[in-house]
Amino acid sequence: MRFYREAHLESLGNAGMVGMKGAWLYGDYINAVPGVEDPVACATACENDEKCYHWNFQVLSKRCDLKAQNGGVNQDISDWITGNAKRSFEAILP
Repeated sequence: MRFYREAHLESLGNAGMVGMKGAWLYGDYINAVPGVEDPVACATACENDEKCYHWNFQVLSKRCDLKAQNGGVNQDISDWITGNAKRSFEAILP
């Protein structure tokens, strides 16, 4: 699993995107986004959806979940990677 997680994180980096080990908890918005099978597409789906603030990607099943603004991240979950939409940072800036 670690191999797949690291490969997916590398693909995000190669696309100029940021992700990390773990999963955003709570704030469920859309679960199992259809047609999304890699973390770059998952992050892009979140960026393109104005109600999405965070995303999760399950590294083995290739499941993409979009998250709303509330909740928090758990970095101890090793079979998921997670990231934030740019708007999530804009929401906390004055």
